[in-house]
Amino acid sequence: MTARHWWIGATTCGVLVIAILVITLSPEPVDRPYAAIVDAIVSNVRAVPGLGWFDYDWLERLSNVVMFAPLGAIVTVLSGRWLAAVAVGLVLSSLVEIAQALLLPDRTASVSDVIANSAGAAIGGLIVVVVRGIRARARRRRGRH
Repeated sequence: MTARHWWIGATTCGVLVIAILVITLSPEPVDRPYAAIVDAIVSNVRAVPGLGWFDYDWLERLSNVVMFAPLGAIVTVLSGRWLAAVAVGLVLSSLVEIAQALLLPDRTASVSDVIANSAGAAIGGLIVVVVRGIRARARRRRGRH
């Protein structure tokens, strides 16, 4: 990785962390103004056969996973280590939940958020590992023929 690519990745990582902090440390949940839209999404998903169990809590967990996946991917690209993505996700998420518990009375800190956020970072990191493995295998195959 060139120095320029590293700086682009580090800047992207910084922007992602700032976005996560803005979303998670705003005084009130960011989805509150969009309650009608959120309710419609949940209702539409629940209407799909077999997804009647889906509710707001599942949507929130899924959103947490999706929010942290890009961070996990970038950390893995920058560090070359999938476990670094898990560690960054776990630490950042834990700090966010502690801040919510201590400083934001309209927010609810929860262990399930830490788990979902960490899982998102892990999934993002794993995607990078899998893509790198596929690319390396394709390069090896091209080299054999």
